[in-house]
Amino acid sequence: PGHTRDSLCLYNAFTRELLCGDMVMTLEGGAPCIRGEASSLQVQEMLQLLRSLHIHYLYPGHGRAVLAKQVVQQIQVEC
Repeated sequence: PGHTRDSLCLYNAFTRELLCGDMVMTLEGGAPCIRGEASSLQVQEMLQLLRSLHIHYLYPGHGRAVLAKQVVQQIQVEC
């Protein structure tokens, strides 16, 4: 997931950290977001995957890290 087909994310279930590269971004002072159309099948699949993980720490490829127990609920579509 991300800007290119060879993009990847790394998830550590023990520490609940997700290194998500370009899949999720954080803009200055904003909530984490996924770029794309909310109706896009790929975007919906990404959100479903993220919601299936227990993420407490999200490290995007662009922007600030998000440290929150409910980080997945904060993710918006179309930044």
